[in-house]
Amino acid sequence: MSSMLSSYFEAIAFKRLSPVEATSRHSNQHEFNGIGNLKAIFGDQKKEIDVVQIYLDDKQEEPVLSKTTLTWYDAREQHPTRTEYRLYYRSTPVTDSFNAGDLMIIAKSTNGLFLNLIAKQGSSSENQLKLLFNISEAANTIETRKISGAQDSQVDSIRNFILEKLGFSNEESHRDDDGLLQEMLGKFPDGLPSTRVFSGFARDISAVQTDNPDELIMEWWNVETRLFKLYERHLFESRKDKDQSDIDAFIALSLKLSNTRKARAGSALENHVEEIFVRNNVSYSRTQITENNSKPDFIFPNIESYRNLNFSAENLHMLAVKTTCKDRWRQVLPEADRISHKHLLTLEPGISKNQTDQMRSHNLTLVLPEQIHSSFTADQSSEILSIKQFLNLVG
Repeated sequence: MSSMLSSYFEAIAFKRLSPVEATSRHSNQHEFNGIGNLKAIFGDQKKEIDVVQIYLDDKQEEPVLSKTTLTWYDAREQHPTRTEYRLYYRSTPVTDSFNAGDLMIIAKSTNGLFLNLIAKQGSSSENQLKLLFNISEAANTIETRKISGAQDSQVDSIRNFILEKLGFSNEESHRDDDGLLQEMLGKFPDGLPSTRVFSGFARDISAVQTDNPDELIMEWWNVETRLFKLYERHLFESRKDKDQSDIDAFIALSLKLSNTRKARAGSALENHVEEIFVRNNVSYSRTQITENNSKPDFIFPNIESYRNLNFSAENLHMLAVKTTCKDRWRQVLPEADRISHKHLLTLEPGISKNQTDQMRSHNLTLVLPEQIHSSFTADQSSEILSIKQFLNLVG
């Protein structure tokens, strides 16, 4: 059974940043305002709160991380009847990055760690935080909620993707974890093999019986991710920084997870996509050279047809594969000059309408497993293909 969001967070508070809060040119006070409701989380006594600040912007490959302290206090503490609570922040790389209108969230995790999350207004990252916490819209004054009851949610593949982006590792245990780990250690005694071999191992142990390509991609991806985490946990089980309630440990773990998994993720997804083509008898060429020494992930029907100028360009297709999209989708555009309309397969949910509109204007169509389509608006979904639909296009 999937874990629940309440296993990660106890409570959140969120608002839109105003100009006076977000820009030091307008304010030397460095305070978040309209935050009286935070008493539900911080209480009514002055306190210093250690937090991890994370700024998320689609143009950045990695989130901006800062360790800092917020000061919670009543500016009218001496007044007999009035209160005016404020939250003072210090200058950090995160506060230097945010702007008025950005979504600001304060989240208390179940291990006591506080996160101060800020996402650029209108970005895919903002959409993803809204999806994660079931936020419909945010005002200029803060709203607080406990992650329980109707505000709790199952951590499905969409939310799990977002949590990993924030540095939270889903450590949900399964009854057969020990057996899988021992099988891996026996099969790969010298360490993890190539991604192609490891991806094949993940598919071999998958228990799902289906011919649905959208379900298969998600199943294989989740199995390989689980296997990698098991192996990683085995390698680092003696680490002293496993307690994520320690801020330095949280930041170190966040960076480690991001770097080690990203190193294998792209190739792993390509491997599973390729297996889908093989099982569906789709002709393709993988990572073959086109113009300017580019290497598109997949060309259809094959590179020989692409290089044959007598072969109609209308019958050529190209698919790029990226686990995450951000602003890197633009890298796909020059990869195959003969193909004017390109396709990009990704697992990233909640890509902003601004981004998908730009993709459409550049003749780029997204391909996502059908399970992720629900993270997009109806207008966006009408422009997105499932993997099954893409197979019908190139098959």
